[in-house]
Amino acid sequence: MLYFFNSLLENILATFQGKKDYVCFPNDNRFTALHLAVDSGSLENTELCLKFGANIESQSTGLLTPLHLAALNGCYDIAKILIVNGAIVNAPDLKSKTCLHYASISNNTKLIELLLNHGASIESKDKKLQTPIMVAASHNNVDTLRFLLQNDANVFTQDQDGKTCLHLIAERDCIDAFNIFGKQYGRDLIQIHDYAGFTSTLAAAAAGSNSILTEIAAQFGDTIINHQDNHGNNALHLAAIHHHRDTVRTIIDQMPFMNVNMCNMYGQRPLHLAAKNGSSRVIHYLIKHGADVNCRDHSGWYPLHFAIKYGHLMSVKLLLFEGSEINVFNETEETPLLMACEMRHIEIAVLLLEKGANPAIRNNKDQNCLDIACEHRLNDIGLAIIKTKFWEKVMENRAYDGYHPMKRLLHRMPVVAEAVMDRSITFVKTKNGNDVVKQVSFDFTYLESSPEDHHLQDVKDKYIAVEK
Repeated sequence: MLYFFNSLLENILATFQGKKDYVCFPNDNRFTALHLAVDSGSLENTELCLKFGANIESQSTGLLTPLHLAALNGCYDIAKILIVNGAIVNAPDLKSKTCLHYASISNNTKLIELLLNHGASIESKDKKLQTPIMVAASHNNVDTLRFLLQNDANVFTQDQDGKTCLHLIAERDCIDAFNIFGKQYGRDLIQIHDYAGFTSTLAAAAAGSNSILTEIAAQFGDTIINHQDNHGNNALHLAAIHHHRDTVRTIIDQMPFMNVNMCNMYGQRPLHLAAKNGSSRVIHYLIKHGADVNCRDHSGWYPLHFAIKYGHLMSVKLLLFEGSEINVFNETEETPLLMACEMRHIEIAVLLLEKGANPAIRNNKDQNCLDIACEHRLNDIGLAIIKTKFWEKVMENRAYDGYHPMKRLLHRMPVVAEAVMDRSITFVKTKNGNDVVKQVSFDFTYLESSPEDHHLQDVKDKYIAVEK
């Protein structure tokens, strides 16, 4: 069958012999017959295309030449015949990758040797400023790594983000590549920061590369204790940010020198960041190993504030279960309940009320939780507030706009106003001899205007006698 197709191709090409434009005609991706022959791995078809005048330096839309494809696919024999016929080994594609970059992906050391022997630059850089050895490292291609190291490839080169080979290895959990670099160059590479402040340790923590972290702990111990990124985050912070519970466990188990209550430059501890991201499993593990559930950052925020701000109900439940204080303030005088109301997180607000949060506490605008609920027409929160022991205190607040709360309730949340009136009815049973007397009392206070309602035009006249 292969012979049939090769013969067919030869007949087609022979038909257009002398008409080079037809032989080099590209498809929609600007792949020519030579590109396709090389990409298929067919040495015979590659030779046929060359025989009938194919352009060896033709480029696809991505500026890929046939030699790029041969290198990527690890096709030594095809690459050799292309080079013999004049293919340029250092030609860059659209991403500035050379054939050696692609050969480092294919992990064919014989092909890499061929390219180097014909002038390929071992330190060529693509648009990300990554060299072939960095590409090999990020793909865990051990054979290529060893070969390039034997040919004096620079292991300390940094790409456009400041990352070294060890950063790339750590990000992808390439444990085999790490073992090569770690033993020979690790002591120096492990201390290099990229432009975001990440060392390889921090990169591994952010990526959840647990096997790399285990090896780092074993080989370098507490030499990494002070590794922090540009925001002061250590490995535990980064693992918490990215929801890596198993990575948090690896760090705590393998790096006992790592402080679970370490603060970043904002005063945030790993627990703050886990709460912010709703990582309940990380929260549980951190608290289990000594994280302070009532720690504050530089803005006075507790982990509970973060969990509420971003609407993480399960994390709120867990923090409350673990003893988080419920009526605490941040620097803008917001309690967790005030924040839940402001963010309109109804389930969280109702939960906090059930756990004893005080709805009468006011924010820096003199609003209590009922005022905020009324502003946003949050009936469920309003009804939950009226069920608490604080309901009468809540109904006393006029500081917000000078009006009695009932006025706003009647206008914006009549169902809550009805609940207030229901709570204004009291039932009393007394004994009169052998008889039980039932008394019903109605408190109409909330339907009456008050002399304190200074915005009501009729109040002054109504209470003039009282004022005197």
